[in-house]
Amino acid sequence: ARGYYAEAASLDPNHVEGMFWNGWLQAEAGSLAEAESAYRRVVSTAKEGTDDWALYWARLAVGDIRLSRGDLSRATAEYQGANAMADRVADADTGRWQRDLPIAYLKVGDVLLAHGNFAEALKTYRKGLAMTERLAEDDPDNPNWQRNLVASYGRVGSVLAQQGETILARDTLYRGRAIVVQLKDQLADDTQLPKRLTAFDAEIAKLKEAQTA
Repeated sequence: ARGYYAEAASLDPNHVEGMFWNGWLQAEAGSLAEAESAYRRVVSTAKEGTDDWALYWARLAVGDIRLSRGDLSRATAEYQGANAMADRVADADTGRWQRDLPIAYLKVGDVLLAHGNFAEALKTYRKGLAMTERLAEDDPDNPNWQRNLVASYGRVGSVLAQQGETILARDTLYRGRAIVVQLKDQLADDTQLPKRLTAFDAEIAKLKEAQTA
């Protein structure tokens, strides 16, 4: 499959889907330079409104590669480009898009946090959380939305704790923890959920210690 998409991309330089999946397969194989090159061709070739999904994910992928190399500035630019797309289509699209949009907010928030910009990171995380809460309300039995809620509550709670908003942080973390407990009963084979629960318990314990100190 890797060779097929590489060949498709070379035969038709404007074949956005071929370029995108070639990048994905190159990344899966550990060829990050080739993957980034393919994703950048997607970014330069894709048309907004027609190839939005590929453009969105290509920008996130380039951001991930840049971040893995310690290039926070370039990663931020790519994530913010994807985030701008999320803002543009959030109220207009459904289905496939709605499944993907909150991811950009988490990634942008992570990079802002790495830069020490707590206020903007919190604002971004909250935007992603609000979107995920709407998705979860529309489809409460979908475990993917519940997992996304766990990630968002965890990040929002952690930043609030670092900003000294102890009560808000505790309440937010308890919300995330409650979802993890529920998911553990539903998804007994998910090995990540016990780790999530331990992480929530550790953060909540720190807040309790801070309050009694």
